Amino acid sequence: MQKNNKKPTLFFLLLDAFRWDYCNKEDSPTLYDMKSRGIWVKKLISSPGFTQRSAIFTGASPNIHGNFTLYSYDPKSSPYKILKPFTGLLNFLSKSKILFKIIKKVVNQIPKITTDYAPPGWIPFEVLPSISVTEDMSPIYQPNSFSIESVFDKFLEHNISYKYFMAPVPKNDEWAMKKISLELHDKVDAYFLQFSDSDGKMHEAGSEGEERRRVIKDIDQRVQNIKQILDEKFDNYWFVVVGDHGMMDVKEYVNVRDPIISFAKSNNLVFTKDFLMFLDSTLVRFWFFNKKTEKIMYPFLMDFFSNINGSFVTEEYSRRRKIPFNDRRYGDLIWLANPGVGIFPDYFHSMKEKYKAMHGYDSYCDKMKGTAIIYNKNIKSAEIEEGHLKDLCATICDTLNISYPNQNEGVSFIQKI
Repeated sequence: MQKNNKKPTLFFLLLDAFRWDYCNKEDSPTLYDMKSRGIWVKKLISSPGFTQRSAIFTGASPNIHGNFTLYSYDPKSSPYKILKPFTGLLNFLSKSKILFKIIKKVVNQIPKITTDYAPPGWIPFEVLPSISVTEDMSPIYQPNSFSIESVFDKFLEHNISYKYFMAPVPKNDEWAMKKISLELHDKVDAYFLQFSDSDGKMHEAGSEGEERRRVIKDIDQRVQNIKQILDEKFDNYWFVVVGDHGMMDVKEYVNVRDPIISFAKSNNLVFTKDFLMFLDSTLVRFWFFNKKTEKIMYPFLMDFFSNINGSFVTEEYSRRRKIPFNDRRYGDLIWLANPGVGIFPDYFHSMKEKYKAMHGYDSYCDKMKGTAIIYNKNIKSAEIEEGHLKDLCATICDTLNISYPNQNEGVSFIQKI
């Protein structure tokens, strides 16, 4: 097979929730070998919240690119606002298990009309009309999809061709592997692919047991298959593998929904009319719609959460973690669980069975850190003990020899060695 001898091709592979210690000789021998032959960022500090792709593609922190959580309070642009007159009826009909399944299927299709990706999850019907999404209102991989410049804007400027198979495109990891096997050729400058089993299956099985080891071995085998294809087709390529954040087992579950709703009812406060609450698995966010409600609920919430392992997000904490503060899209009041504490029930998971592992805790917690390998056969091997997710933006640009987005804060890992 004739190989491509033009400028290097970039292959960027995101391994969702691939924690730094998953890269080891026993579970992931391919990655373990690659890291010894390339630049290995042993621990990668993730972006706070749930919008890691924003950090990767803009090189900026949430207080600059504006995206902190997947869901935001935005009734005007909510893809579900058409449901508002019918939420009472939907709740009534959903008492039937058969009708509930039908309704869920219909509701799942609604955001496809106006957004690229806005899964309703287990968000209550009465909450959905107030909620929109941050990263995926439009396809994230197109120019002008962020509030600031991204690598995709630079790709347009520098005439870089690319194919994008990261979230929300892949149906599953098997689909992603088959797709890239067919699509990978030398006519494209950059490829972006995602495997997500290390996230989805770890939520269900936990992050420390034998199932985790099996999943990581399967992912490593896919990485080996991709590397073989790259070796066959390209003389010179960059293979960037990124675990965007970590995952950890949940040791303690807290039900915050029922006590708070009960207190509100006892004080004649109406959920969604007087206040809104969003349960993010590790975050509880509140919006107050009048002074009376705030006056009643604020002291109760301060007392209630004082007995739970976690803390309210303060201005000082927001400044240190570079997240938006006093931004109503994300809440008038935000409480963050301590590592290992899970909010259940929440708006992401069914009430039938508790999730066993979770992410979204403070990004500097060791088990919340991912890892990165920047591989090229001509690069000097190096180990970087710790880096930041936003450093990948400049790294991507360096592999393609293009300029950085104008508000990039990161430093290329290639420049660090």
